[in-house]
Amino acid sequence: DPAICLSQMEVLALLQGLQRLNLQTAKSLKMAISQAPSGLVQQMLRRHQQGFESAAAELAHEFALPAPANDKTGRLFAGSLLRGWESIKAAMGPQSHQSMLDASEEAEKMLLMAYRAALREGLPEAARAILLRQAMAVQRGIEALHWLRSCLPL
Repeated sequence: DPAICLSQMEVLALLQGLQRLNLQTAKSLKMAISQAPSGLVQQMLRRHQQGFESAAAELAHEFALPAPANDKTGRLFAGSLLRGWESIKAAMGPQSHQSMLDASEEAEKMLLMAYRAALREGLPEAARAILLRQAMAVQRGIEALHWLRSCLPL
């Protein structure tokens, strides 16, 4: 357990960061969905996208977080992530099932790392419980993507 508890402002900043990262991951998946062929891949990515949007909404509701769109820093952060996603996508060329799932899994792994880092901080128990549940959902999503990728033909 962390010895030092975060101040209320630090907790809110951490929660806002996770909220923005959930929304950005959802946007990345939305882009992947638009390129995915219809079927199981598209369905799974859409379900994950909706999960990240729901997680961001839950954080906003439970902790009265302001909308990220009103935060200039959040927009800059989200914009840089989106530009990064675009450059990765351009470098990869045409998207195969495998490369699309790989990129989606990487985005979800980055989100999971952020959750794990947040859970190492001195959080109030209510925040810790919500973040732990959301982190476990992200982990299950990564495992589902990994399973799906292993089942698809090369």
